[in-house]
Amino acid sequence: MKEDEIVSYTELTTWLDTTQDDSEFRVCAELLVRAINDWPITDLTDIAEFLAVLKDEVNKPLTLENLNAYLNKLEFKTEGDSWKMESIASLLEMFNAHLSDRTITLETILHNLTQHCRK
Repeated sequence: MKEDEIVSYTELTTWLDTTQDDSEFRVCAELLVRAINDWPITDLTDIAEFLAVLKDEVNKPLTLENLNAYLNKLEFKTEGDSWKMESIASLLEMFNAHLSDRTITLETILHNLTQHCRK
């Protein structure tokens, strides 16, 4: 997926503010906004940038298994890790709607969310 294919943060929050949709996509959108807001980078509002940062941190495909492993490596000893733990926990909740596919990536979930928001 190309970066320009991902819904923008502004587009996503506008969709959340204006939609009556109460599907798993709304839940995913809310969790994504929470994850971005919890990540310990001030004023991070670009979803593509957030994905890039995650890829650098996890250094593996952004799957449920790899995000869980990354979460388990973090410690409460540093303030940044605490915020990362909160952020990753929100992302892991996004995978609940896709439990039948254990290999799905966060990028695929975001692609599906983008398609739904743009309908």
